[in-house]
Parts: sequence; structure tokens; C-alpha cells
Amino acid sequence: MTYARLFEGTINHAYCLIHLVHECSSLAEIGENWVKTMTTLLYEIIRADQRGFPQSDKEMAELEKRFDDIVQESIHYHNQLDSLP
Repeated sequence: MTYARLFEGTINHAYCLIHLVHECSSLAEIGENWVKTMTTLLYEIIRADQRGFPQSDKEMAELEKRFDDIVQESIHYHNQLDSLP
């Protein structure tokens, strides 16, 4: 089992985590602060995968919660922005 379990049953397509890190870097350059936390988490998931991820159901649940919390933070950030014309 790999990090793909984070998205199990919810998507039809997945990106390589390092590509998501690259996307986060681009967003950080334009000032989206939430992506720093996401980048850190993505690197954590990559390292966990390299050592035989997941180590436990508890570890998986913690990573999933942190991921969900960051996504909610990003949604909140974008909801605060002015609407596009």
C-alpha cells in the first residue's frame, strides 16, 4: 500500500507527489502561505512511503487529517479572495 490510499475512491487520476510539491512551489512564489505546510506534509508522505508506508493505521489517519486540514485552509484562503471579473 502506498500514499495513494490518501485519495482512495475519490479520484480518477493521481499526480506524483513530487509534481504536487512543484505545484506548491509555484503557489508559494505568489504568496499562498498554506502551501508551505502542504509541501512539508508531502515530503513527509514521500519519506514515509520510502520506508514502507503506512507504518500503522494511526499514522495513516494522522496524515489524512493533516492533509484534509490543509485543504480546508486553502479553501478558506481562496474564499477570502476577491471574485474574478
